[in-house]
Amino acid sequence: MSRPRTPTAILDTKGAFLAQPGRRREGEPQPTGSIGSAPKHFNHDEKRIWREFVRGLPPGVGKSSDRWAAESIVRLKAKERAGTIKGNELAQLTLLCGRFGMTPADRARISVEIPKESRLQKFLQSRSTGTNSTPSPVQ
Repeated sequence: MSRPRTPTAILDTKGAFLAQPGRRREGEPQPTGSIGSAPKHFNHDEKRIWREFVRGLPPGVGKSSDRWAAESIVRLKAKERAGTIKGNELAQLTLLCGRFGMTPADRARISVEIPKESRLQKFLQSRSTGTNSTPSPVQ
């Protein structure tokens, strides 16, 4: 199986297009919106698994365009918990979880944007570590 393509945004961040700007891929779709709440057609157990799945996603992973793959994960996980999952379905569940970075080896393969730290967070962090940016009075 071939290696999945690295998203253009990650290549751009790494500087891959500086030497060869002609290799830039134009028109790559950018997902918008969060993955949202569980679909209405899910039963109670599937909705509970959906919430558990969304909480377990690495930050920045799981957008609105990923809902169908997430539905498949939830249905397969429900079958696994019920004890009715087959071998090929378990392999598919493992593969899908890997695509969302939910296995130890696959977490190292994903890259997400780190949120910028606000001035308030920096201030509070400096206060908790004991470093104070205000000068001390001269005596």
